[in-house]
Amino acid sequence: MNNMENLTHEQPLSNNPEENLRLENEFLQLKIQAELGAETEISGNTPAEVTNKFLKNVLAFEKEYAKASPMIIKNLIAPFQASPIEELSDSQMKSHLDKLELALFEKQIIVDYIGEYEDREKYRFITEELLETEIFNVGIPGFFVHYIYEEFHPNHALDIENRTKELISSWCDHDLNEHKWTLDEFVILPGGKTLSKSQAIQQLKAMFNCYSNFRECRYTIDKLDYEYDETTESGHGKVTGNVEYIAVAIEQKETRLSGPYIVNLNCQYGWWTINYFSLPGFDFR
Repeated sequence: MNNMENLTHEQPLSNNPEENLRLENEFLQLKIQAELGAETEISGNTPAEVTNKFLKNVLAFEKEYAKASPMIIKNLIAPFQASPIEELSDSQMKSHLDKLELALFEKQIIVDYIGEYEDREKYRFITEELLETEIFNVGIPGFFVHYIYEEFHPNHALDIENRTKELISSWCDHDLNEHKWTLDEFVILPGGKTLSKSQAIQQLKAMFNCYSNFRECRYTIDKLDYEYDETTESGHGKVTGNVEYIAVAIEQKETRLSGPYIVNLNCQYGWWTINYFSLPGFDFR
């Protein structure tokens, strides 16, 4: 047995508490890499105590997961039984949905919805689809399994709308960079010219460098169209609307910009990214 296997969190690595925690976190990261083949990327701003708890939870989860057996969710929440949906009136639906979600919550399962749906559709989804799903019952205190409705039933219009909102919000915050997954790897201009993501970011940075900030940003989404091929899980979309904002130059001169905008999107394997946009005061070239 090597030294790494002998070390535990009960053995101080340093007499200095802060240094001990830092060294223990480094050790846990190496342990995760050695045992799981995974590299952990943690922000430098994350408190050491939070990092330590996270790393220990990762190891605990993987340990329990390796021992767990698959189980149908319906069997996991037994003896609770959901009433057949056809037997429930609209007035009964909310209370029965609450009871069903509580039964799931007690087994550390949560269902999330990005969009807005009727209670009857939520109940139908859980009883007819989710309860028949297999799960590895790990059962670690504080660990919850989240199921997202849209992962079962993609809402492409909602995804496109959210990408557009994210783009305009990032634009107003001067926060469009190489790491933004909102942007596609290539920007395709109306004339057919193609820019790499890094080239597009350079043009955006040049724009941002001319202004200290954008403020009082307001926009509308007036039209949203898309086509999607279920077979290839690919598609394209377009959003148009109007936007208005005040651009504050470095020398503090203010310019109010307003007018129509356009956002083009590309979809691969069900994931939408923006591959072109034009806003008042900016266009790619």
